[in-house]
Amino acid sequence: MFLDHIITKDNAYLVEYNEIKAQLEHKGGKIPRWYQFLKDNIITINNQGRLMFNLDKPIIQNPTTPRPTVLPVFMKPHIHHKRSQQ
Repeated sequence: MFLDHIITKDNAYLVEYNEIKAQLEHKGGKIPRWYQFLKDNIITINNQGRLMFNLDKPIIQNPTTPRPTVLPVFMKPHIHHKRSQQ
């Protein structure tokens, strides 16, 4: 996850975790510690998620950047035997 996924397009607010969670593949679990850390340390208290700093430069998204390949999923389970059974 990158900064442009968790702040608003105008770079002024931290996106609510429910909105971030809706974009995730695995939607289970509670709010992660990194999100709570950001809420506690980089947003102002009175402004409902407003960031305490300004991003002087716009966030640049480059869709032509090569992405790493996704490893294949093996459906056959691998069984690890105890040393005494070898």
